[in-house]
Amino acid sequence: MLDLLTQLKANSQDSEARYDEDEANNKRNYEEMVASLESEYERLLSEEAVLREHIAKMTECVETEQAVYDEASAKFDRNTQLLEDSHNLCTSWEEQYQTETQNRNEELSTIADLRAIVSKRFNEMSSGVATRADQDQFDAYKNSYEYDAYKKYESAETTYDEKGAKGAGFVRDTSLED
Repeated sequence: MLDLLTQLKANSQDSEARYDEDEANNKRNYEEMVASLESEYERLLSEEAVLREHIAKMTECVETEQAVYDEASAKFDRNTQLLEDSHNLCTSWEEQYQTETQNRNEELSTIADLRAIVSKRFNEMSSGVATRADQDQFDAYKNSYEYDAYKKYESAETTYDEKGAKGAGFVRDTSLED
């Protein structure tokens, strides 16, 4: 029995030594793991700062690009409205010109009719009056303004006319002209 107790004591001491060794290894592994994790945590914190700065710059860039896009959209809308207004104005001027031309032609026709009536009624006009009427032919009353819808506009950059912008690469949208 003493041998058994001695054996048990030796086994217990062996077990305790192995336990102490395992405990020391586990403690060392734990401390290494804590140091590694703290190092990784510090690295992640520094990367977080860099990423936050990058996100702030990207947010600023997105806001700037959005402002540029909004400004370009507003300019496009404004230019589209100007194009529509100028087309409407040209159409209005052309219609007004045609109406005024027709009215003037009617006036000239009425004057010619009156001259024919006067000439028929008063066949005895003096030669001076007849000569003066033949010379004048009411040229002073003709419309000296001729509207030309396709006059050229030239600037330092390029020439614009009924064929569109030469050399500027623009495709003329004729659907707006009808």
